[in-house]
Amino acid sequence: MKRKRIKLRYKKERVVFSDVLPYELPITFTNRFFYRFLVKNEVEYIIEPLDHKKNKLKWKDGMSIAARQVLAILFGIDSKKVMNQKVTEITVRNEPSIPFTYRIIHKRGKYRELAVIHPADQIKMVSFYEKYKSLILYYSQQSRFSLRHPHAVACYFYYRDRLHHTLLGKRSDDLELYFNEYENLKTYFSYKRYTQIYRFYEDYRYQRAEKKFAHLQKFDIQACFNSIYSHSIAWATNGGKATYKRFFKGGEDGTFGAVWDSLMQKMNYNETNGIVIGPEFSRLFAEVILQYIDKCVENDLYEKGYKWNVDYECYRYVDDHFFFYNNKEVLEAARQSYAYHLNEYKMTISNEKTEDIDRPFITPISRAKLAIDKLIHDTITINVDDDLLKKDESEDDAKDIAKESAEDEEDEPIDKERIEKALAKKHTLYFRSSFFSSVFQDILKTNNVEAKDVLNYTIARMGNRCERMLKKFDRLYKPLCMADNVTDITPDMKEQAEHRKSIMEHELSLFLFNLLNSTFFIYSFNKQLNSTLKLVNLLNTIIVYLDTDYFKLSKDKKDKEEKKDRALIKHTRFTDDIRANVFKKIQDEINVAFQCCRYSEDTQLETLYFLITLRSMRSKYHLSVASIENYIGVKTNENGSKELPDMNAISITLFLYYFADKREFDELRTLIVNKACERIKNIPMELHKKTSEFVILLLDLMACPYLSAESKTKVGEAFGLTKKEIKNLLRYFKNGRYMFTNWKKLNVTKELNAKISQEVYA
Repeated sequence: MKRKRIKLRYKKERVVFSDVLPYELPITFTNRFFYRFLVKNEVEYIIEPLDHKKNKLKWKDGMSIAARQVLAILFGIDSKKVMNQKVTEITVRNEPSIPFTYRIIHKRGKYRELAVIHPADQIKMVSFYEKYKSLILYYSQQSRFSLRHPHAVACYFYYRDRLHHTLLGKRSDDLELYFNEYENLKTYFSYKRYTQIYRFYEDYRYQRAEKKFAHLQKFDIQACFNSIYSHSIAWATNGGKATYKRFFKGGEDGTFGAVWDSLMQKMNYNETNGIVIGPEFSRLFAEVILQYIDKCVENDLYEKGYKWNVDYECYRYVDDHFFFYNNKEVLEAARQSYAYHLNEYKMTISNEKTEDIDRPFITPISRAKLAIDKLIHDTITINVDDDLLKKDESEDDAKDIAKESAEDEEDEPIDKERIEKALAKKHTLYFRSSFFSSVFQDILKTNNVEAKDVLNYTIARMGNRCERMLKKFDRLYKPLCMADNVTDITPDMKEQAEHRKSIMEHELSLFLFNLLNSTFFIYSFNKQLNSTLKLVNLLNTIIVYLDTDYFKLSKDKKDKEEKKDRALIKHTRFTDDIRANVFKKIQDEINVAFQCCRYSEDTQLETLYFLITLRSMRSKYHLSVASIENYIGVKTNENGSKELPDMNAISITLFLYYFADKREFDELRTLIVNKACERIKNIPMELHKKTSEFVILLLDLMACPYLSAESKTKVGEAFGLTKKEIKNLLRYFKNGRYMFTNWKKLNVTKELNAKISQEVYA
């Protein structure tokens, strides 16, 4: 697929897009508006390395009272300190804060706890990156073992428009505008060598190692991020534990490592054992420590006579290690060295995840993925002229498809010749649903793998394949659909085109119905968050394709002169029948998923993503109040009142986003606001401003266009704000400003593309 290269205009605040939020957040949650607030008001945090009590907070002269109120909330400081219009700078201490933690399913019966750090800490990370980016890069390039490490500050990003405008039926001209502030950037730095671990398996390094070495041991670190001792960053960046303790006093000694250690502690409420999980900066923190350990291990092996690239090769992706060898003695020496140095840094190797493989180095999961690729290729397909399109459409082949499709063909006029070609081609679009489901289960059993190991991969591949089939389908379908606008064809040809169009539409309806059937079937095996995201992306591809009409340029000069929009003439793409069939199927499948996997207090996000899909559809396909109450698990007390389970800030905002301003959800909306107030009141007042979740929740609910001023006031009072402070916040958010939740301006396609398809390069 063709990629657009877009140059980044450097702004240090871009860190809040790329490196401070976990990937596993709904697309409604964004730092875009937070970023704009920082840039517009020139908010800056200045780190004083030797004394955190002298750190400074600055903002631009002329900042409005309402914006100053938001700033006071973000930093948890007394409003009076920032309200004086003559004041543009204050001294602030680096106070500890409580991160917003939420759980997602990791493995069967096991969870992973992710963290959204306090907004004030996010601003501090902007300052840290700006001040120490060169040192971060230096200490991240010390080990030849590392497969994923930053090598430069990103200067460009390449955007892969996965939902090409062929599917949209028109060209999107605002792509550069949409990304001109890189508001969807994934990482602040560009990375060597791999951004995803699967790329290593396909690389020459892996194949070269397989030629040279007969054995491979894979191992990782037990609970790596939870085990990291924050003080150890100072050891790793100052010559090791013993050297650091000998030459440095510790604490606030002004060193790069000590400053980073202090930030990591404070954002985790002064915790030194373990670091927050989810943000990119935590992976960088771990990378610096693990690179130091890599160097120690390599030196130990060298002293014993074992040379890298001769006696062994070792590679590491975050905490996953790949050790290639021939002689078992070198493996034992390496394991002893790793055990010693990891223990010094409070970490251990996970014996449970250690795996020994003899050449050929192919795992059951790899074998299963190969079989799944073949299955998808054989079952999701289109026949044209009885010649099956067997070209293997890998990521590289997709570039050719993109060149053949919309950019060249879309602007080509629909004329008699194109219609004749479309009528002359015999085609069949089909998906063998029952066969696919049966073979998929057989692949799992034959290769002895669990669904969780391949489900994310499978749904992503199905989504890619579906998108390509729709593009091919559209090349034949579009000329037939627009034939009635062509003046130089006979009535008989128009009738033939209409008849063939009707057949193709029915064919497409059946294809998508069966595809949805199988996709939701395999999704039911393991409803993890990333699998849900891939499924939502597939659903969005289908919804956008069916729900968007064709547009063609008007030849009328008056249209072009009067208004640009009038130069585009809409042409209906599909009848309501196919939409009703497919959209009802999506609604039914999501409803079944909600019934089988009801909302849980422990893992609140796994299926909530589907609310975004439902809201993007026409209102008649939205779920009823009764269905939503059943999914949430609303209880009715003896007195007739209703009670909700516990909800975190993500759940609260997602439900309110789905309810929007629909009156039938008034009761549930009120219950959720009450639940938010109850949640805030359940902890001591003095912790409200320190707690990331409550600061985010307060600002989001104040910005929510679907809540009354009365409800917003209730939330503000629960947080402990005065009437004047509440009034200032209401004034700031009254003109459609948002902070963390995108309440009304959400473009699902672009947000999914930004989340899934974007890469950065130096």
